[in-house]
Amino acid sequence: MSAWRTRACLRASLLAVALLGMAASAALAQGQRSAEIALAEAEFRRGERESPRRRALTLIRDYERGIGATAAHDHIAAGRAYLLVASGDADAVRRALRAFDAAAAADPQLADAPLRAADLFL
Repeated sequence: MSAWRTRACLRASLLAVALLGMAASAALAQGQRSAEIALAEAEFRRGERESPRRRALTLIRDYERGIGATAAHDHIAAGRAYLLVASGDADAVRRALRAFDAAAAADPQLADAPLRAADLFL
């Protein structure tokens, strides 16, 4: 095999590894956002207020900046965070609804998004 072909194969291999790493990182971040809001909700149910609010606001800040907000689960996590900090704020509830709608548009097969959106009308 020529040196040129060897370098080309090496570059292709490195590119594949980099792409796999990016995909794994995105999957980990998605799971992390869902886990983070689940933890915040659990803390809130236990009566804690400051820690869950801080977690939710961090998630909302990242979501509004567009950091990793492409997958349906990211939109759902953001909607849950909006609801956690809503506390009578109708605008936060509307933002949650928009996030759930975005999740449904991103993955029409995911039942969680329309169910959470429907909960807002009950």
